[in-house]
Amino acid sequence: MSFAETTKILAESRKVIEDGNENNTATLLTLILSVVTSVEHSIKKIESGMESIEKIKTTVTLLSADLRTHTKNLKDLEEKSNTLETSVQAMSDMYDQCKTEYKTSSNQISALNKKVDYLEKKLEQSQKSIGQSSTKQVQDDEIIELKDKILDLQCRSMKNNLIFTGLCHSKFENCENKLRGFIRQELEINHFIEFGNVHRFGKPGLNGARPIVARFIYHSDLQFVLNNANKLRGAPFGISEQFPAEIVKRRKKLFPIMKEAKQQQRDVVLVRDRLYIDGQLYNIQEDDDFERHMESDSAVNQAPPSPLRSPPNNRITPDKKTN
Repeated sequence: MSFAETTKILAESRKVIEDGNENNTATLLTLILSVVTSVEHSIKKIESGMESIEKIKTTVTLLSADLRTHTKNLKDLEEKSNTLETSVQAMSDMYDQCKTEYKTSSNQISALNKKVDYLEKKLEQSQKSIGQSSTKQVQDDEIIELKDKILDLQCRSMKNNLIFTGLCHSKFENCENKLRGFIRQELEINHFIEFGNVHRFGKPGLNGARPIVARFIYHSDLQFVLNNANKLRGAPFGISEQFPAEIVKRRKKLFPIMKEAKQQQRDVVLVRDRLYIDGQLYNIQEDDDFERHMESDSAVNQAPPSPLRSPPNNRITPDKKTN
């Protein structure tokens, strides 16, 4: 019943009451019943509307909570995206720096090689035209000095490289992933290590597999791996620093001397191709027997050797290099 109909019924009821006719009592009751029924129906509609409002309120509350959750997740994703972008930029900068350093070293080596070739040709021409041994000696010294510089540059370009032997080869392998798994399982190193390049090279060695050479971005990571290399004792694997062939040849000559000195409990340090025994540089070109270098401190004091350089502070012992 509409509001107009209800108003009409109330007006008729008021009129009946004012007339005071008893015959109209039934009519009045009927009108009152109609009004009460109308009111009850309206109340039910209002109650039904309130229930709908409560449901809408609950739905809005849930949607608001979901919106706050999505907003927080969106903010977290934005922060992670910014962090990832920063990391990628840092890696890109490091790659550019390594690329620039490698290019510079390559250019220096190329220039020195050209100088060596030039001096060798010049030496050959001088030997044909001039028979003076002093001139030849000077030129030979210059060539040796240039070769030493080239060797030093090669060592510097390899200073962040390690060679891993014994890692079996598999078809379609990813050398970097294989090396990361080896470091994690065999050396128990779980933190992430940045590599510049990882690949196989050379001839098959341990376990019939070619060695893997890895270039470390950070020298501290390389040193940490070397410090944990002793965990490979008794295992068919090996870890060593990468050196030019000439340095490797010199080191092989020093290994027996180093081993014997260690057996005599001497302080032994091998840095590149230089062997320090009790703080003194060992000269491998000497013809004297090794026992002469193992004399007592009193004998050394009586016949002091010529001044030699002390080993560097960041020395690396052979135990940490090879196994």
